[in-house]
Amino acid sequence: MFRRIWILVVTALSFLGAPVRADIILTIDITNPNSIIFQSTSAFAQNNANISLFDGITLLGFFSSPTSFFDSAFNGMDLIYVGDNTNQTLHTISVINYETGGKTDARDLNIYGAIPGDVIFSTDTRALNHFAIKNFLGEEPIAPIGTIGNIVVGNKASEGGYLVLGQFQIIPEASTASLLALGSLLWLGCRRRRAKAA
Repeated sequence: MFRRIWILVVTALSFLGAPVRADIILTIDITNPNSIIFQSTSAFAQNNANISLFDGITLLGFFSSPTSFFDSAFNGMDLIYVGDNTNQTLHTISVINYETGGKTDARDLNIYGAIPGDVIFSTDTRALNHFAIKNFLGEEPIAPIGTIGNIVVGNKASEGGYLVLGQFQIIPEASTASLLALGSLLWLGCRRRRAKAA
């Protein structure tokens, strides 16, 4: 009995510890809703793109249901574009409807910068660098853990044309997920053993 539980535990831990897919350029760790971490990966951009910092990038379907508009900055840590230019940063987030470019029925998350200028994404280099932290975003209806969605150019479909730069994935912290999986499997094993003994 315990051998079967051990096999399940090892399988669950190996699954949770699996590397992030190569096309995911941004992970969002929602383990702590009061301190959500936006972390870049080393994945390259899927398409070449020249975009304005003011338009930024948009995470399609980041929210599970429409939410009210808000516009606020990260907590001092910036998501940095490729190019070794630390002035070209994405540091402000806004809820938008990418299809219409408006705020009604908004389920997408736009991340943009406030400094004038264009930024070039290239398929020959990683899409994003660094990480950013946002407090209290967890109060919004963020899509569930495991969700993978497209990251597209700009803040409206009429301009970006759904040009995909890569994907985002909503994750838990790996160690937390592993402990939860281990605890759940051990608890289940103990319950079955007690049931048989009765």
